[in-house]
Amino acid sequence: MYAGGSSQEAEHGDDPDSNVYNSIDEDDIENQQQPDADKEDGGQPTDEEKGTRLPSRVKKDACGMLNNPTYSSGAQVKETKVACWKRLLRLSCPVGEALSIDHANFGRTTTSTHCRCTTCDTNCRGATSLKDMKAACEGSPHCSVKAVTEVFGDPCPGTQKYLEATYHCVKVSPVTEDQLRTLVTKYAPKVWLAKGEKYNPSSIDFHLQHVKVYDGRSVYSSTPSTLPTCTEACYMSTAQPLPHAEAKLPFFRGEQIGPTRQPPVYAVVKRVNAITTDIFYWMFFPYNLGKKVCVGVTIFGCIGKQRTLAHRVSDWEHMTVRLVGKNPSSIFVDSPEASAGIYNWDGASQTYRKGEDVVLTEGTHPILYSAYGHHKLWPSSGTQTFVALIKKLKDETSAGTAWDTWKNVRVTMYQPDGGYTGNWTWMNFKGRWGNKEVGCKLRVLTGQCTLNNGMFTITRMEQMKTDELD
Repeated sequence: MYAGGSSQEAEHGDDPDSNVYNSIDEDDIENQQQPDADKEDGGQPTDEEKGTRLPSRVKKDACGMLNNPTYSSGAQVKETKVACWKRLLRLSCPVGEALSIDHANFGRTTTSTHCRCTTCDTNCRGATSLKDMKAACEGSPHCSVKAVTEVFGDPCPGTQKYLEATYHCVKVSPVTEDQLRTLVTKYAPKVWLAKGEKYNPSSIDFHLQHVKVYDGRSVYSSTPSTLPTCTEACYMSTAQPLPHAEAKLPFFRGEQIGPTRQPPVYAVVKRVNAITTDIFYWMFFPYNLGKKVCVGVTIFGCIGKQRTLAHRVSDWEHMTVRLVGKNPSSIFVDSPEASAGIYNWDGASQTYRKGEDVVLTEGTHPILYSAYGHHKLWPSSGTQTFVALIKKLKDETSAGTAWDTWKNVRVTMYQPDGGYTGNWTWMNFKGRWGNKEVGCKLRVLTGQCTLNNGMFTITRMEQMKTDELD
């Protein structure tokens, strides 16, 4: 869902008939582009094409959204829907088809009878309405967008606005498995590791060379193809014991990265439906560096002790690309706080966007920044502030070392019930990828130990189990 919310938040008028409105006036269905814009850029049907008039009445669905039955414009079948102030506009296409947005307006006109408002005597049109709707819905089989200023801005403050969109559905051909493997490389991200990063990513093979598996009865070494399924109680621990919770071992530095040497990224391809595919790009780091926090009062600095908490042996990070057919629709960035979430593809700027946040691209590759030591992914470089533990914390991101993940991508198809084989047998492992927690005296205050438990395997992550992008 692009913008959350319930239709119960809508404001109802006193008139019992206020939910039934006349069809959109032709003045309301005008091109938001420049006069010379063509229809491929979002323009409207010509007068001749609008020979089949919209019906004079529209019906309200169970969610309070106004629907116009479809009408024909040349070879295309188009439909217009309207959502009143604070309601959700829901658009959908049949299986095997995707949305193409022709027109949109978030605002109000005095000639329209949509969403009655006796005190609204103004004309206003959101300048970015079409662009915002395309960003939210274009190329998707369905979408939901809320008619609120947080999404579209406010073209006329103090006035209740409505959201109107005209769209049609286009057929999208399914993509073969061989084609998907090519697309995995095409859209793999470029990840900038921070300047001075000490804890690089690595392959699973590299990590398993330095840890042992504990299953409660025995201890043994393993490889990616021999790692057992085990249970959730299983865990890995460094072959060389850690003398204390903040100890560092040489292999925590990961593997070298350079023009001819790139650690692998693990791509899991999941078909959501006949035309929609999610590609999970999983990145593994042997070690996650903790954060310094003040254990005490933070008035004019730290009155108390500063402690470093939340170190961890093993770290999984990821981002997801959603394809409709062969083309990107959006990406999901697993960041802390507000930067996390869905960024929609904007073909005009060749970027992915979420409000004011932008993910740039290098060719077809999204560009992300890995936080120093912590490795969380961010859309930009700089000092990133987020709230965690017991105070605001900061991540530092910068263009240090380039990790061009497309140079070494390992690909497998998603198996909902497990059963991975060969070099992907390690995906069946249900335990943790690092040492057990140590140094937990401050957990009652912070919820963290000095050394936290290793991360569970990626098949347990909620993102892998659901068809929702976020």
